[in-house]
Amino acid sequence: MLARFGIQFTNDNAHLKVKSPGMKKWNEPGSEILDCGNSGTTARLLTGLLSGLPFTVTLDGDESLRKRPMQRVLTPLINAGGIFTNQNSGKLPLTVHGQKIQAFNYSLPIPSAQVKSALIYAALNATGKSVITEAIPTRDHSERLAKLSHIRLYKHNNDIIVNPYKHRLMPFRFYVPSDPSAAAFWIAAALLGNKSKILLKNVSLNPRRIEMLRVLQKAGGHIQIQANKSFPEPMGDILVHSSKLKAFSLAKRQIPLLIDEIPLLALLATQATGVSILRHLTELKIKESDRLTAITENLSIIGLKSTRTDDTLIIEGPQTISGGEALTHGDHRIAMMMAVAGLISQDGIKIPDPECAKISDPFFFQEISSLQ
Repeated sequence: MLARFGIQFTNDNAHLKVKSPGMKKWNEPGSEILDCGNSGTTARLLTGLLSGLPFTVTLDGDESLRKRPMQRVLTPLINAGGIFTNQNSGKLPLTVHGQKIQAFNYSLPIPSAQVKSALIYAALNATGKSVITEAIPTRDHSERLAKLSHIRLYKHNNDIIVNPYKHRLMPFRFYVPSDPSAAAFWIAAALLGNKSKILLKNVSLNPRRIEMLRVLQKAGGHIQIQANKSFPEPMGDILVHSSKLKAFSLAKRQIPLLIDEIPLLALLATQATGVSILRHLTELKIKESDRLTAITENLSIIGLKSTRTDDTLIIEGPQTISGGEALTHGDHRIAMMMAVAGLISQDGIKIPDPECAKISDPFFFQEISSLQ
């Protein structure tokens, strides 16, 4: 996709080299639609980045991505002078008519790392200093990478201050750590297993990405963390032993830091002793599926009880997992959650569309099958 702007990529499996002439020298990408596939991150970040560049580009995605809201990105960009053509009620497909946008001040009404990052990238091509305010912290990968490339971005309390870039950004080397959201499935499998142990190496330990580890440690999970690198992304090894978990509750400020791990936490809650309460889950309704409904639906299929009240799940454990056939709705995290549940089920769990998990991990089902 980015190659159409004149960016060159060389991949030798161990390293990915990216060579760019700089945004001001990017090529016109042509009239062909840019396909974002299933990636909301790609769609939203590109919308922000392209809003301030002199191109007209149409973004689209698969059926699932076409259902996800883009208006939360479009509103602040339109207020800053961004121009968009959209005929799907604030969803994809979306045409970006890029031009110089005005500097802006914007307070995020809903915590979202994707929206925040989209606005950071838009601010790089604005007319002056822009300020993005987030009352509740979200993932900060974009801010950390900005420091590597010498982008003039600063933090003050809840404000992220972004200055437009005047010169070519500095190239950098970056070791990409393993994704903690992908690691979460193996962590859950080890916790739930009988006399299990797993060592996960070189995982991102970004403080805003390991909230699940903190929740589970407080719930009695035997999880040890050994950091071995701190900049720009903390990373290290995670050792997990099978554990008897206690019930846990989630606070509103934790949800943006746990949004991808909620399905697994719901499953773990069914095996924890006591009543777990997972609140403020509205955002799950607009993921790759209505993930909140999918969680309760699939727990019920395999014999697990939960109570839902609007945006809250109440789950008492421990419960016995019987078995059944998952309804994944093509959602990789639901499919992977149900696969983990299958490891401790009485009768096994059938996953009818395992291919959807390749978005997170192309080898997930091959690897988890080896654990049985």
